[in-house]
Amino acid sequence: MTLRHLLPAILMAALTAPLIASCDLEDVCDGGDCGDGNYMLYRYTLDNTDYFDTYISTMSYFLFDYDGTYLGEMECLDGDLSMVDLSDLSPGSYKLVALANLVDYGVLEGHTTTGLDDFLLRVTDLYEFEDSTTRSNLFATGDRLYWGQKDFTIVSGESNTYITQMANIYCRLTVRVEWENLPAYEDGYVYELEGIGSWVEQNLNHADTIKVQHFPKVHDFTASMREEVPLRRFALQTSLYTLRYTTRNIPTFRLLHEDETVTPDVSLYEVFITWGWYPSNAQVQDYEVLITINADGSVTVSQGLDSYISDWADGGTFS
Repeated sequence: MTLRHLLPAILMAALTAPLIASCDLEDVCDGGDCGDGNYMLYRYTLDNTDYFDTYISTMSYFLFDYDGTYLGEMECLDGDLSMVDLSDLSPGSYKLVALANLVDYGVLEGHTTTGLDDFLLRVTDLYEFEDSTTRSNLFATGDRLYWGQKDFTIVSGESNTYITQMANIYCRLTVRVEWENLPAYEDGYVYELEGIGSWVEQNLNHADTIKVQHFPKVHDFTASMREEVPLRRFALQTSLYTLRYTTRNIPTFRLLHEDETVTPDVSLYEVFITWGWYPSNAQVQDYEVLITINADGSVTVSQGLDSYISDWADGGTFS
């Protein structure tokens, strides 16, 4: 499996610098002199605190006109990812879409040909098997993505500054597996999630709103993902990153040894609903579960203790 998730944020930024490219805006600017004091500012606010610099390491900015026609990709201002200079835009109405932290988990498509209505992020990063083969519906664990769109207007002769609130558009599921007795194997364990989303519209018109943030809808919850997990101190633990869940679309978990099933399928939908966890209501989807494999082969599922879950409800175990 790829080790990109272990890279520090600064290295991730260096690797993805080519994604943040300038665009040719001569067709929307009257001679390059369109006024000063026009900026787009980016924030990622939780509990009245801005965490933009904490969680966001790369940004790409995509400019559209009022009708959704793609105009080009913009740059941040002097290396500050939280600011874009809009002063070269001629008066008029625009839409600016920003996507943060995309490394190689997916591809962006549709916007350059048919515009904002067909602007999609499709997951493409496949799980790598030891024999170098791939299966088309098995994705690798993903990037920690953030998204924001702002519709704005440049008025001639005025200073126009706008704020875009970025939204978390990924889910982190941390799964710890323990055995009542000893595990049967020393290595070769694989986590698998069935029923994850594989593409998302980059369009505010179809987004859900939670407080000050907007969340574009994820589609096609038919894909699967895998992650190899090393056994340490007779237990397994790792975090799986996917596109956001919805309350209706929560995946099934299974533990494999190579391609052999170790546990019965665990319906996380039943677990989440039993505990009162509703992903569609959560600004941050960060969940932890503990799966205990009992001596008789059955499993017990209980809540992790360190999750940041805005729809938290007390609960116990789920067998």
